Amino acid sequence: MNIDRCLGSLDEAITAAKTLGVDASAAVATRETTRTRLGFPSSAYVLALAGGTGVGKSTLLNAIAGENVSLAGARRPTTSDAVAWVPSSRGRELAGLLQWLGISEVRQHAGGALADVAVLDLPDFDSIALEHRDRVDELLPRVDAVVWIVDPEKYNDYVMHGRYLRQFAPRVRRQIVVLNRSDLLSLADTRRVAEDMRHQLQKYGAGTIDVVTTRAREGAAGIGELREWLESGVEAKRVVASRIAAEAHEAVRDLAADAGVLDGTAAPLIKPARRERALSSVAAGALAVIDVAGLERQAVAATRLAARRRGGGPLGLFTSAIIRLTGRARTSADPVDFLRRWQLRGSLAPAVEPLRELVTSTLASVPAPLRGTLVPSRRKRPASRCPRARCGRSSASPNMP
Repeated sequence: MNIDRCLGSLDEAITAAKTLGVDASAAVATRETTRTRLGFPSSAYVLALAGGTGVGKSTLLNAIAGENVSLAGARRPTTSDAVAWVPSSRGRELAGLLQWLGISEVRQHAGGALADVAVLDLPDFDSIALEHRDRVDELLPRVDAVVWIVDPEKYNDYVMHGRYLRQFAPRVRRQIVVLNRSDLLSLADTRRVAEDMRHQLQKYGAGTIDVVTTRAREGAAGIGELREWLESGVEAKRVVASRIAAEAHEAVRDLAADAGVLDGTAAPLIKPARRERALSSVAAGALAVIDVAGLERQAVAATRLAARRRGGGPLGLFTSAIIRLTGRARTSADPVDFLRRWQLRGSLAPAVEPLRELVTSTLASVPAPLRGTLVPSRRKRPASRCPRARCGRSSASPNMP
């Protein structure tokens, strides 16, 4: 995959969204995060253990490590900040990345089959401590892979499915769901819960994620499937690249959805025939107030009066003088004054209402983020900007022909 191309597409989408008035702040944040992550090249990727209170994240990490790496116990919440378990051979090259992640508690291991993985034990994302949840929300957009951990009591938890899986599953390529504490269930119930978990993942559009069962309290013997997944030999750089590509793709997709072009097409909001009908009504209403026929009579009379002044013999000059002296010229040959007095012939409402109705009825089909660019046109404008006042000033202008 071409990361530069993915990020270039994201740049283009952000520019287009800003032009349309769509809020692109989330996409901009995604772009900054992905570019910063690319600034920490390493031969290891960062894997987060994410889950709710009491599902056994720390116990699972200890089982993976074969030693006590993270504090596990009955007190909740146990993990107050993320703990990193990293291969000692990658310690130096991972130092900058861990600093960016804000990880201060680091445990090293010899490496072996997991030499290309740095594992983070995250705080509980449903913790009663708000700062713990905030810490999880801060770290998840920055990690490269995720192990989602549930147990028989919380496998169908809304926080897991409705908030985290729905948001992050499309943005992470290397991930797995672990049903821990399966020793609390019979074999048949374990299979039923795991199958139900797969059904829930499909419901939220994450059906490609594998589900494995573990019994972390039994140590290495209880995490065989997870260990096999961890040691599957996936290249770290590929994991990082796929994560960034997925993040950029989803950010572009979100912008497209907000702009109403998610399917790649931009259909007109207003059908041409409907638009033409509305414009015809606007034109008819405006012309009715102007009274084109009356204006034409005024213009013809003014032209004739000017012609009399320039010729027509003694009788013509005499007739022209009488018309001017009696004021008939001002009443029958003044197209400028005729336009100025348009208010006497009616209202602009018949011209404005078809357009207002068209905009109002169309707003319902406009994507919510774009409505802000249309709503101002429907707001009441100051009197100095209304058509009546503006038209009156224009007709009174001495520069008007």
